[in-house]
Amino acid sequence: MAAHNRFALTAEQRERLLACRAAWEEGEDEERLERLRQREEDGETLRAIVRLLSETGFADGSDLTRAQMARLLTLVRALAPNPNLDARLLRRPGEPETMNRDLRDLLYGAGSVPLRLRGFLTRRHAGGQTALQLLCAAFPTEWPLLTRTAIRALELTEEQQAEALAEARDRFHLPEKQEGADEPGLPDNDPVLRLLAEEVVMAAVREFLEAEDYVQTHRLLTQGLAEKRSRRKRLPPETLYAPSAGRASGFQVRQPEPPRYETTEEAEATMALTPPPDTSGFSESDLLTYLEDYVAAQGFTYPPLTVRDYYLCLQTKPFALLSGLSGTGKTRLSSLFAEALTGDSRTQYMLLPVRPDWTDSTSLLGYVNLLAGGEGGRGIFVSTPFLDFLRRAERPENAYRAFFLCLDEMNLARVEHYAAELLSAMETPNRELILPGGRMARLPANLFLTGTLNLDEATYALSRKVLDRANTLTFQEVCLREEEQDAPSNAAEQEGLTPAIRQALFLQERVAGVAAARARLRALSPGGVDFATQVVQVLAEANALLEPHGFHFAYRIRDEVLRYSANSFDCDGRGLLTPDAPDDRAANLHTALDLQLVQKVLPRLSGAREQLEVPLRHLHAWAEKAAFARTALRLSRLLVRLQRDGFARFDEV
Repeated sequence: MAAHNRFALTAEQRERLLACRAAWEEGEDEERLERLRQREEDGETLRAIVRLLSETGFADGSDLTRAQMARLLTLVRALAPNPNLDARLLRRPGEPETMNRDLRDLLYGAGSVPLRLRGFLTRRHAGGQTALQLLCAAFPTEWPLLTRTAIRALELTEEQQAEALAEARDRFHLPEKQEGADEPGLPDNDPVLRLLAEEVVMAAVREFLEAEDYVQTHRLLTQGLAEKRSRRKRLPPETLYAPSAGRASGFQVRQPEPPRYETTEEAEATMALTPPPDTSGFSESDLLTYLEDYVAAQGFTYPPLTVRDYYLCLQTKPFALLSGLSGTGKTRLSSLFAEALTGDSRTQYMLLPVRPDWTDSTSLLGYVNLLAGGEGGRGIFVSTPFLDFLRRAERPENAYRAFFLCLDEMNLARVEHYAAELLSAMETPNRELILPGGRMARLPANLFLTGTLNLDEATYALSRKVLDRANTLTFQEVCLREEEQDAPSNAAEQEGLTPAIRQALFLQERVAGVAAARARLRALSPGGVDFATQVVQVLAEANALLEPHGFHFAYRIRDEVLRYSANSFDCDGRGLLTPDAPDDRAANLHTALDLQLVQKVLPRLSGAREQLEVPLRHLHAWAEKAAFARTALRLSRLLVRLQRDGFARFDEV
């Protein structure tokens, strides 16, 4: 048998593939329309990758900048979920220069395919899916897009796996490892050989399906065949809802047409694919000055550093809570911030009011209406404004745009009930959400959530699970006397600080990892002082006072305080929380720690006098000695409320 004919699909596999292709191409159901939209998005993503590689001259030896490389990784990741394809790859020492070399060798190197793959896997310490996904993005008709889901969907037999290995050996001239032989060879478990064997399998599938490219092949396997196989393993809904024999089956539950959340033509025109903007010549200090001026120009007054603090909170963790008196401008701060950063884009901010009857995640993550029919009686998935907004943020052309969603009056219902999946997804590396019906969604890195909290008899107190996952900014200070202020200047915008540059600064300058945060803090430390160690020492001292009373915290808070502290400095080492003295790094770090104690540690302190009085007094004495003025003030208010009422909650003072 010829080498290229060694691997063959079984009759059952061919039958299933044909059925899936027919379902893909025929019918008028909602799932087919979604597949067509997915195909259009894939085509646009592939064209964007080709333009990026050609316009930058990457194949001819020109290096990609850090921003261009980050955009390339974002586009490639849009083809298939892959946590390894992330801008974090560019935070290693020597990046992006090393990544330019490794990627160029993989895509355009002179060596054989097995050598290029082995070199990339060894130098980058990456997986085979990552290597082939990069190859497929550049050459979608030559290299397959591999995922475990696609391979599992075929349910290859042991004989087929052996056939694929044998064909890969013949095609790429890879001899088999023989025991006792002097000639070099590869064992069957060699990672490069197994990758090439899977390439053989996918080539046969694509040829049989007559697919345009390997991306289309991957979609059919993962959205068609894999879905069908998984459904066969559990009780089909049609057996539960099918009409009885002899009974008329014409009855249908009327499915109301879901609301549309389309953008205007003007907004769509601004969403065309564009390269990442050049932020050289601008700094985060310029951006923060502009944001503060914009908010003040709208006639809103907030305590000093509020806008800067909110900015850093979102950079550190894309989930912030604004708590306090009703009417203090919490919701308006979220919208003003989004307007100032995005240029008043109606497509990049959403206000979603929370209802008291939200007892599960249906209002956020949708549901499957089993009575609405659908293909095979499996029902129709009903989406939500939240999911539509999430999908818009995840589109490849929006990689350098920031999207802001505000859950207004978040504590009118129990957050742990309607946002449990959301809270869990925030803490996972892939940030994946499992939707009803087995669908998957992902929280994109450019999506930022804010929850506003009012304090009255109609609301619920937040649990520590929620408080641990966010920074809590409180709004209790009110000054009703009007003071004359100078009109803010828009000079920053006139000098070229456009919405695209503002968003790029906000998204690209943030420190996302703990290791990167420690590295930045240590690099900024003056002689003899380690800022990273100082941050941990302060938290350890506070924790030691709280632990005997059961109010201590764990590693998540430590890591987020480290990231916040690192983000409080710009890339040039200037402090963002001390605008009058940006070069005083010690003062900036002290302010950052003071704010983080108030926003991450103190919100946990609620209870009766018997529980709270002793730890509050110890912590208050420690904060005064360490000169954490904001922390000491808030603790003193808690103690006053505790003495007066016998009970105190942090968010009420």
